[in-house]
Amino acid sequence: MGERSSALVQTHDIPATLLEYFGVERPADMQGCVLRDAVAGDAAVREASLFGVFGGHVNCTDGRYV
Repeated sequence: MGERSSALVQTHDIPATLLEYFGVERPADMQGCVLRDAVAGDAAVREASLFGVFGGHVNCTDGRYV
């Protein structure tokens, strides 16, 4: 509790992580990344991440620049 990670993740990584945790095979077309290594040791998950608001701006970040 109270720990921070510098790994870039996205909300669609959560279902992939939960499926792996419970031992359920992920569908072949699932795009999320499993966050096991990011949570355990701050390992990088991706180089960049998209974020935004529906109907608004969409941004891309590398964790340092937007």
